Amino acid sequence: MPMPISMGRGGGASLVPTLAHAIVLPGGVVPGEMLAVLFQADDNTQVNVDAVLSGPDWSLIQLGLQGGRRFVYAWKIATGLDALALTTSQAVTSWHTSMRWLHALALRQAPANFTPRGNDTMWITNLGHATVSALVEAD
Repeated sequence: MPMPISMGRGGGASLVPTLAHAIVLPGGVVPGEMLAVLFQADDNTQVNVDAVLSGPDWSLIQLGLQGGRRFVYAWKIATGLDALALTTSQAVTSWHTSMRWLHALALRQAPANFTPRGNDTMWITNLGHATVSALVEAD
């Protein structure tokens, strides 16, 4: 089983408070790659996928609050017709980083005190905060 490989990144921000957040995905996405997005929003807002604009295949991992920001991972296996728009329960500013992964099957929240090992998972984190860490599972 090959190690997951990061194939590209994208990102963006909504600097004016809004309820609708368009997500910039990396360029060159190939069907079968895993797309993952780390989304962070100011305040204690609820985050959901806009299924009309994004389609039904996105999964969300609600990571909770840290430092006054809400953190959420969204992920799916790319189909070639991929888009993501998120909505928030309050008008907030937001930031996101998007990634595309080869040889990845799923994204899971990292357990407390997780230590990466072996060659079947890749650990991604935001500034070393354990509460926003996730595991990329190999295919």
